[in-house]
Amino acid sequence: NVDIFLAEFAQRRDFEDIELQLHATDGTLTWHAVRAGNIEKSNGRSLRIIGTIKNIQALKDAEACRENKERQLLMQSRCDPMTQLLNRSAMQQAIEDQINSQAAYMFSIIDIDDFKSTNDNHGHVFGDEVLKYVADILRNACRSNDITGRLGGDEFVMLFRADFTREEADRRLISIIRRIREGVDTLSIEARVSVSIGAILVTRPGLSFLDVYRSADAALYEAKHKGKKTYSLSVY
Repeated sequence: NVDIFLAEFAQRRDFEDIELQLHATDGTLTWHAVRAGNIEKSNGRSLRIIGTIKNIQALKDAEACRENKERQLLMQSRCDPMTQLLNRSAMQQAIEDQINSQAAYMFSIIDIDDFKSTNDNHGHVFGDEVLKYVADILRNACRSNDITGRLGGDEFVMLFRADFTREEADRRLISIIRRIREGVDTLSIEARVSVSIGAILVTRPGLSFLDVYRSADAALYEAKHKGKKTYSLSVY
């Protein structure tokens, strides 16, 4: 509204710069830079307002493009290119931030059983397919505020931000193992895929990432020792 626009500048003493969107003749909105101010007043009332207006839509488009590229580069620096989960460094930082601010959570290390044999028997292309398959199931098992990442090789990590009971933690881990074992018909080659999980259920603050990782890694070793395709859970 032109009257409102002019009235706004009429209240100002000095020249000022603003950006606003204006309708073009075809109805589209384009960004403009406006510099305007009073040059003559009488009894406190503006008699004349002068200024310039410049179409800056091209600059806005270039700025949006640059910001989009920056977001893409940030995502690439944080994501594992194979699985699109968080990479090791981004995952560790996110988990460190979380365990420093929350007392209750469950941290898990997930390892694909006999993954070397899968690569040897079916090739690395199929091995990559298995990695993506497991990553998708882990991603879908998480809520928006949980953390999932690829530790490296055939190992993944998950952090559930919740105060679970032991029974709830057991059910969640069993569900993940079952989903991975039962969904293999979606793979291009008929092959068995299973995982072992080492998990730590934390109910008190004060543990570092290294403490949590070592405890979950020890639990993973126990799960492997029990025959794989299962989990081991410790409570702290």
